[in-house]
Amino acid sequence: MSADNTITIFRFNDGSFRVGHVQAVEQFYGLSESNEGDGDSLRYLKEFPLFKTIDEAYDYAIELERDCDIVEYGITEIDVDGLS
Repeated sequence: MSADNTITIFRFNDGSFRVGHVQAVEQFYGLSESNEGDGDSLRYLKEFPLFKTIDEAYDYAIELERDCDIVEYGITEIDVDGLS
């Protein structure tokens, strides 16, 4: 059985980052303030911790990955337009 999970670093236009443990990461691709998107995905995303630098985001992502029993797709990055 597939875990279908990843630790994802979401990169925003304002230079900030949010990091979270995500299943079915494909639901987050293409999210932007200008499209309808999935409201649940947007609310979920905004609950992730916010970081000011990519280094801080990666440090946290590595910690999250260590705390998980299985992370099928490792650490990934997604650009999210217009959101912070």
